[in-house]
Amino acid sequence: MKRKDLTGQTFGRLTALEYKENGKWLCQCQCGNTIEVFTENLTSGHTKSCGCLKDKASSYIGETYGSLTIKEVKYIKTNDDGKGYTKCRCICGCGRTKTIRLDSLLAGDVTTCGNCKIDEFKEKRTKSLKEKEFIQGTQVSKIKFDKKPSKVNKSGVTGVNWDKSRGKWMAGIRFQGKKYNLGRFDDIADAISARKEAEKAIFGSFIEWYTKFKEEE
Repeated sequence: MKRKDLTGQTFGRLTALEYKENGKWLCQCQCGNTIEVFTENLTSGHTKSCGCLKDKASSYIGETYGSLTIKEVKYIKTNDDGKGYTKCRCICGCGRTKTIRLDSLLAGDVTTCGNCKIDEFKEKRTKSLKEKEFIQGTQVSKIKFDKKPSKVNKSGVTGVNWDKSRGKWMAGIRFQGKKYNLGRFDDIADAISARKEAEKAIFGSFIEWYTKFKEEE
């Protein structure tokens, strides 16, 4: 079978100069280097350079694509003929690290680490929740008079807890981002009474104002 003459033809960055033994062609790369390449690898496009394309990847270090900045590159060889791909270690704008293929970055397929989009969603959700439920630093749903205490509460009343270090019942209340200590008591009934009085004094006027505020919206 007659061998096809590839002399002078260009494949990628390689130009075929002359046929060598064992089915190889001596090629000259655009960078100036010469290399012997199997005919099949040359014509199929598996080999497109002398290897300088791999080195070229290092020029992308420091470049930013979307929110990702390339810090390191590494060529991953997948076949004996040298074919493979370049992967990049990138730093996202959120501070996280992610390893991505260079071709995916250049194509715009990947623009973030992926986690920061989740963070952005959570932040928007939290902001939306605060706008809906918080008034002047107070979460209205948390200051109902009939609000049930947490499961770890032993007193059965929100804001009244057992102070083990002093052997007393402690009463407290939170309002507009601040915590107020209402005192410690030997009798749980006194602690509960202190809490209830504080609720009427603080929450009562606030809830009355809030109810009127919502009616006028």
